[in-house]
Amino acid sequence: MFRIGSFNTGLEQNMFTSKRSLKILRTVEYVITTCVQEFALHIMNFCEFGGHLRGPSAAGINVKDMKIFDHPPSPSVSVHSNYLTCWGFDADTTQFSVKAAGDSKAYRLSSEKIEPELVVHKFENGAGVRLIQGNLHTRIPTGLKVKTPLRQSTVREALEILESEAATSQHEVSTPILLSLA
Repeated sequence: MFRIGSFNTGLEQNMFTSKRSLKILRTVEYVITTCVQEFALHIMNFCEFGGHLRGPSAAGINVKDMKIFDHPPSPSVSVHSNYLTCWGFDADTTQFSVKAAGDSKAYRLSSEKIEPELVVHKFENGAGVRLIQGNLHTRIPTGLKVKTPLRQSTVREALEILESEAATSQHEVSTPILLSLA
């Protein structure tokens, strides 16, 4: 079993370069730590970790320099544009550890209207169970009404990518999951 958390941080792009940036990153670390401890999470995902399709790297910040979990033991952290995913928390005796089972990838989906992006991670736990996780985020511009068919086709496209990733995986994968944070 994998326990996965998702949270929309709502961090604006300018927050990475503000005077309060260190305090903001400490708050992010606190949210992750609290969720992991309270709910025994294996994986934690954030979206809106900065501006749409931007994030810390667009602010000139290297993920390794971010000061999140800058004390041992540190989990693994991956940032793609404005998505942050972390795993590999110090597992207690009741849970298996989780590690990456391949490189993560970001995909831009076809809708220009809502600019959806899908970030795919592959994980494996200590029992050898594999998971392919998709983190989907769409941007709804102010005043734009997004109809159900567009939402459905976007999710369908994301699921097709996950199924393709599972089919090309070198190892058997459990059912892919999609986290939609739109």
